[in-house]
Amino acid sequence: MKRDLVDFHRVMPDHLAVHARLENWGLYVHLMRMGRMAPMWRFTRSNSRMWQPPEPKLNIDTHDGDRIEHIIAILPTYHKEALRWCYVDRGAPVKLTRRLNVSYATLFQLVCDGRALVLHHLLNT
Repeated sequence: MKRDLVDFHRVMPDHLAVHARLENWGLYVHLMRMGRMAPMWRFTRSNSRMWQPPEPKLNIDTHDGDRIEHIIAILPTYHKEALRWCYVDRGAPVKLTRRLNVSYATLFQLVCDGRALVLHHLLNT
């Protein structure tokens, strides 16, 4: 069986702005999933930083990430799952295509349509 060759990283030019906001949302969701440190270890100091150069911290807009999270929550299920896979999970598409019972081309279309739905909600609210 020949699989469809689909470039999931391709973004239509009119979706570039919403794509940047969805990437921020993906980082926001990762930040929220990480959890917090146990209270007893909160003020401890790690000496591991002296052996490694400091890494730049990402600047995440949490307010916008929360707003996008609320918009994603009201999307249809297939679009919601496709966007969560594309921006949060970022795994192989084969698992999601099997779970949703869609082809690669259909999954790509769901991601594009999901971006359009998020953009529509952002413009109308």
